[in-house]
Amino acid sequence: MSKIGIVIPFWNNISITSNCLYSILCNSTDQFDLRICLVNDRSDEDDELRELISVVNSTSNCSMFHMRDRSGYGACLNKGIEQIYSLAYPNHEEWFIVCMNNDTTVNPGWLKQLTSSWNKLEFQNARPGILATETFCFGSNSRKSVGMRIIQCEKFKFDDVPSAVLYFMSMKAFLEFGWWREDYFMAGEDTDLCFSAWSKGYEVYIDEGVLINHIGKASAKNLPGGYEEYWRKSALKFKQRWKEFL
Repeated sequence: MSKIGIVIPFWNNISITSNCLYSILCNSTDQFDLRICLVNDRSDEDDELRELISVVNSTSNCSMFHMRDRSGYGACLNKGIEQIYSLAYPNHEEWFIVCMNNDTTVNPGWLKQLTSSWNKLEFQNARPGILATETFCFGSNSRKSVGMRIIQCEKFKFDDVPSAVLYFMSMKAFLEFGWWREDYFMAGEDTDLCFSAWSKGYEVYIDEGVLINHIGKASAKNLPGGYEEYWRKSALKFKQRWKEFL
């Protein structure tokens, strides 16, 4: 039985986060040993948050961690992975981890397909570090591409980095090339993680056979100063850190 820890950071948008959680619970079969960790980045939608906490507390394989201060996406993911690691240790290398946006929903068979694709890559003597998914953004009539291929992304190519709407990784690989950078706050941390994986000799793939529904920028659009300002600052940090590869 595959052991999988799922980490979902969120800041407000509680109803969207609840839909994400429900979709996982409804579309993940009992063939997996599943643990879900929601990480609350100081949400202030109190009534909705209490309802979500009640759902989490009544679900045996779910937990919630509350950040002390607003810390950003990368820090929340790291905190959730720490919780999964503590649960899994000393057998943590047997575990997979899923890092995903809260404004997503999954479809039936998503975990079976991802674990199968990962095992297939390893059987072929590939060195997978990150396995991303295709996304369908609401408001759009098309997905990015159609098919059942596992696409290998070109190393150190900025434009070939898949968005971290959902990243599937083995705990063993992640601990060798991770963790998520926490100084980006929001925007750029996914590109940085892919470059970290490549720098350690791992590969980044996209599984076209897994389609994730994504609202897009549900939290980012409410950021003080706007998402674009965060992206500008993150881009400067990224270029400084990885300038020898660009």
